[in-house]
Amino acid sequence: MPIDYKKIVEVARNEQPAELVIHNGRIVNVFSGEIYPGGIAITGNRIAATGDMGDYLDQALKVIDAEECYITPGLIDGHVHLESSMLSPNRFAELALAHGTTSIMTDLHEVAVVGGLEAVQEILENANESLLKIYFVIPSHVPFSPGLETTGSIIGPEEISTALNYPRVAGLSEIVVSSALGGDERLWESMELVRSRGKLLHGHGPFTYGGDLAAFASLGIHTDHESFTAKDGIARLRAGIHLQIRHGSAAESIPEIIKVITKDGLDSSNTSVITDDILAEDLYKKGYQDVNIRLLQEEGIDPMTAIQMVTINAAKAFRLEDEIGVLAPGRQADVVLVKDLVEFKPHTVLASGVVVMEERKVVFNFPETQPTQRQLNSIHINKTIHSEDIEKLASCSSGLHKVKVHVLNTPQEIPVPTLEVMEVSVKFDAAQPDPKQDIAAISVVERHHSTGNIALAFIKGFQLKHGAMASSVAHDHHNIIAIGTNYTDIAYAINRVAELKGGQVVVENSNVLSEIALPILGLMSPDSVDKTCEGLRELTKAARDIGCQMRWPHMFMSFMSCSGGPGFSITDMGLLDGYKQVFIPAVIENPKLD
Repeated sequence: MPIDYKKIVEVARNEQPAELVIHNGRIVNVFSGEIYPGGIAITGNRIAATGDMGDYLDQALKVIDAEECYITPGLIDGHVHLESSMLSPNRFAELALAHGTTSIMTDLHEVAVVGGLEAVQEILENANESLLKIYFVIPSHVPFSPGLETTGSIIGPEEISTALNYPRVAGLSEIVVSSALGGDERLWESMELVRSRGKLLHGHGPFTYGGDLAAFASLGIHTDHESFTAKDGIARLRAGIHLQIRHGSAAESIPEIIKVITKDGLDSSNTSVITDDILAEDLYKKGYQDVNIRLLQEEGIDPMTAIQMVTINAAKAFRLEDEIGVLAPGRQADVVLVKDLVEFKPHTVLASGVVVMEERKVVFNFPETQPTQRQLNSIHINKTIHSEDIEKLASCSSGLHKVKVHVLNTPQEIPVPTLEVMEVSVKFDAAQPDPKQDIAAISVVERHHSTGNIALAFIKGFQLKHGAMASSVAHDHHNIIAIGTNYTDIAYAINRVAELKGGQVVVENSNVLSEIALPILGLMSPDSVDKTCEGLRELTKAARDIGCQMRWPHMFMSFMSCSGGPGFSITDMGLLDGYKQVFIPAVIENPKLD
């Protein structure tokens, strides 16, 4: 919709009435770093004036008395996979806006992996009715690891050229360092396309240092969210890369990486906080970027800086500060009122000039989710999976009683596994999971094109005592992934996910203990926030009952298949050494250990 500058000017000069005036507040000016008395005059979806509202009150069509609340810009999440919430986009918007987040940058990568640009466009069009501003950062390449995983679609230069014409495009997302520095020709073509259109490149560079980091930055990488330590954060800032501190459901990095500012004293203006992945239950119980504002202050950041890190800093990372992240004339009328900056609990929220929440009650009627038939039919497996289909992948020479296997070792804090070699028992000429050693089997079954691909490896860290769990959410290929203590339950769990047309399950002795259906592309639920959160709670409890004590068992499992960049993972094609970009065997009969 074109901006009516003439109307904004006339309202600013008090020649026409403002449609809404907020007065008697305290403006948090993240641009100047000041807090002072005042309010905001709004016309349509834009701010016409800020400051003393005395001249605007008499003519205003509607007035809100801020009652000395602090008035801040709407909050921004500069990198989030909204699909990971397992909520439909409209239900996600409902929770995000209630917690003061009015804009997100998302690549809808998960949607693109399963359904391609057609599904992305459908999701964006449906979500536009929710008032949450979705800035689309185009997926840089699908699959992330060509030839090493099977995805439902392909995103390359041709698709990116089309997507550059979509509304609110904010650049190219998650450019994987190994692909970029490895000279992936299609990726380089895509990067040049985006540069030529004046859009920004956003990076995905875990474990990247020294000359590799310099080379990555030289490509024009503008942001990166793959820092695990303060040292990582310092390196990115020194390389001219905007530092995105990840703090969501999968990784909680603020306490470590904020030391870049609180301990090392670096400037905060090129640092922001993102969530990356956040589950519905965390959104529902804890909040969103409002939580991160509170946490930043607990770690020693002053209130103004904390707010800047989820408003103007995030906007600048995408060169959008002329649109969002600032309370100033001409900007979007995204406004949050809070009574206390330290507690930072949104009291009233406006998105594009529309009151979404007032006195802590949601007053906007969010539209219903309307998934298409294509979205609801994304599971394509042409046969029932039997235990022997999986167990045969662990076969070894006849007569062995013990055998060494490669084991993905997953820490409790962050889902980034290392690789170990351990010894397990052999039964029926196949290596077996060993719950006493915390060794489970992990399997991936291809679900996009009925290829019949099945992969197997071993894993520790999930502490399963019995049973299995499975999911159709598996980064970054979103095939069906399962972890279990025996091959029978693993197969049963995989088949149940397929029957649900996407979802997550926990099983024991071939019985379902808990399940949640995710029929929208096998990623999201069409249900209400309450029903989805209740399902996730029951699912987590069931995972606890079979032994897994991880904070979010199924979310952590979904990252075991993440093949983008260096590290170890499992795809539908096998156990992957991401450092060498080669598959390695699950079972080692004659190991030569380095």
